Amino acid sequence: MVRGEQVRLVFNSTDTTVAAAISLVDAEGTPRSLAVTERLVLVTIVINAQTTVVGFDFFDDINGDGNVETAGRLWSKNSATSVPQFAMYPGEGMPCGKGRLPKVKGSAAGIVDITGIGYIIKG
Repeated sequence: MVRGEQVRLVFNSTDTTVAAAISLVDAEGTPRSLAVTERLVLVTIVINAQTTVVGFDFFDDINGDGNVETAGRLWSKNSATSVPQFAMYPGEGMPCGKGRLPKVKGSAAGIVDITGIGYIIKG
């Protein structure tokens, strides 16, 4: 897999009880979307969640319905801790589906903050 344009992942919400997509920004800080022929490949993710958000999922919404499917789960938190969670995908990274940005869905209202790095590939 040839690495394409590097992007930063950005997400901040006070209520993730309804699934919401992350945002991407390019090297200049300009918002970036995905074309239907592009994939986001995750390299690193840092997730901070308030202790009130006991459980949440960071996922690829395979069916486009806002529900977490086992095959789409990229990261999961199921404990009452506010310690930052860190994931690194070695090698080529973790590819998401074509044209889809990962989403976040939490068990309760509370602050969830996600940052990370990835890159975009065609096809």
